[in-house]
Amino acid sequence: MTTQSVSSRASSIGSRSGYYGYGFNVGTTAGGMVDVNHSGAFALGTGTVVKMLPEAGLGIIVLANASANGVVEGIAARFMDIAQFGSERRDWLDLFTGVFAQMNVPSGELVGEDPPTAPAAARPLAEYAGEYANDYFGPATVAVAGDALELRLGPTGEWPLEHWDGDVFVFRPESENALPGSISRATFDGDSLVLEYFDKEGLGSFSR
Repeated sequence: MTTQSVSSRASSIGSRSGYYGYGFNVGTTAGGMVDVNHSGAFALGTGTVVKMLPEAGLGIIVLANASANGVVEGIAARFMDIAQFGSERRDWLDLFTGVFAQMNVPSGELVGEDPPTAPAAARPLAEYAGEYANDYFGPATVAVAGDALELRLGPTGEWPLEHWDGDVFVFRPESENALPGSISRATFDGDSLVLEYFDKEGLGSFSR
């Protein structure tokens, strides 16, 4: 719970930087106290937060059997304001619910887009099949299943690939990191496969 890396650098000389320990945010409150906290923030049904001021011997845990929507974070921040300053300094509930509303949307650049009306033809499906390696995510297998392609990745990842345009296919992940309605491109280029859903940090390129 001690500082190990900078997670958000101060934007001006008078503002505070944010730091990260091993699984905990580590910051400084407006009153100069060390603030150790983290949200559970699971979209599929767990809104949780823990927030502690070690110097004051004070902490709060808020648990909700509901999707993460900012409510538990708003409650914890209000509690800490009252404990330190005697009253709530701002409308934390409004702040956090607004932040989570921006996060709780389907992912993928093709969300809301209609498929091309005259897409370029795909190559014969067998030409896409094979095992594609990735040092971070492990192997991804593309297999022909009937008259379509199927993508398999890890113990639970198994998605049909729908043709979109030329060598671009799409699959529809649904998980903590991909809310309902998400869509991901799978772009083939020779022996290379880029999976948009796994490429947020530039690590989603697989090689056959």
